[in-house]
Amino acid sequence: MRKNAIQTFESFYKIYLKKFIIELEIYNRMKDNQAKFLPKLFCHGFLDGSHTFNTKVYKMFRPFILMEYLKHDKNFIKNGNVKEILAKELEILEEFHKQNVILEDIKLSNIIINLASNGELSKKFSLILDFSNISMASNNILS
Repeated sequence: MRKNAIQTFESFYKIYLKKFIIELEIYNRMKDNQAKFLPKLFCHGFLDGSHTFNTKVYKMFRPFILMEYLKHDKNFIKNGNVKEILAKELEILEEFHKQNVILEDIKLSNIIINLASNGELSKKFSLILDFSNISMASNNILS
């Protein structure tokens, strides 16, 4: 039972770490447009997460990403601004594609519309994604 739990944890950690690395790769590819399309990335790294189980010490380094908070209102989309929002989303998708990042899960719940303090669309309009459903191409080969 214990060995099975450790194997399950190790498998989960590998998947988690891979997603972390993919997210950092996306930020790296989008660095020239990060300020326009993604929340600002302040820092990233690993926290030491050592713990003991049955007198054995396990080392686990938990990855973290610290990024800017974006104010969002789920009810902001109205008939009057749908065209503006869609036009901006297409511009953002085009920039992702230029960096060979293919988004495979585009839906409203993966979009954050950054609002200015007055509740209007801010100049920084962001597309925040669930990065688990993407493909990254290099040399015209999807990975």
